[in-house]
Amino acid sequence: MLEHIPHVEQVLAETGRLLRPGAPFAFCVPNHQFLGSLSVGRACDKIGLRGLGDRYRLFFNRIARHVHCDPPEVWQNRLEAAGFVLEKWFHYYPPAAMQVSEWGHYLGLPSLLARKLTGRWVISPTRWNLALTTRLVRRYYDQPPACQDGTMTFYLARRKGPGQ
Repeated sequence: MLEHIPHVEQVLAETGRLLRPGAPFAFCVPNHQFLGSLSVGRACDKIGLRGLGDRYRLFFNRIARHVHCDPPEVWQNRLEAAGFVLEKWFHYYPPAAMQVSEWGHYLGLPSLLARKLTGRWVISPTRWNLALTTRLVRRYYDQPPACQDGTMTFYLARRKGPGQ
């Protein structure tokens, strides 16, 4: 959820203050490849409507409430300034999987209607009712965790100890 916090440096500093030296701090956030991987923005770019694609990326980022979609170097600088050592990071969530989530925002609108009418997001949360969705999306979520072009990044940092 760090991607949603405007003054994330203050949150990292407070996290560093509260953790014991040597304590791990793990988190994941969308990265610098996230917005460029949005399917609608890419489609607009391909047909020569780059401005429309850029507006779509801004729109999607706003509805996702993202403030930070930064590369590892930016996060490393933030972590070091807050008293952490970045031990490991890797990208995950390939563009195709992220695009399924992107379209899930729009294809999920009937669930919003169900919620308004019945108070439930999924009227029948049964295996048979969700079988088609599972079949369609399984190949996108059933993948190795790390990938070079991933749109999200996992970070493992450690609170610096004395003398570090």
